[in-house]
Amino acid sequence: MIAQEASEKLGQTVSLDCMRPLQAFAGGRARALTAIVAALAAAKEAGVDSAQAFKLVDWDE
Repeated sequence: MIAQEASEKLGQTVSLDCMRPLQAFAGGRARALTAIVAALAAAKEAGVDSAQAFKLVDWDE
């Protein structure tokens, strides 16, 4: 919905990447990384495979 409205206002295609929080915060990468680490810790507690989580966010390393 946001991308559609922005596309109409700007006159070209706009897409929003919500899966890569490190790129979303230009000046707050430490805060974004903290959120990722906390989410991965919670996922590990819940039994989620971390390899799948990294694949979901397109994290190659």
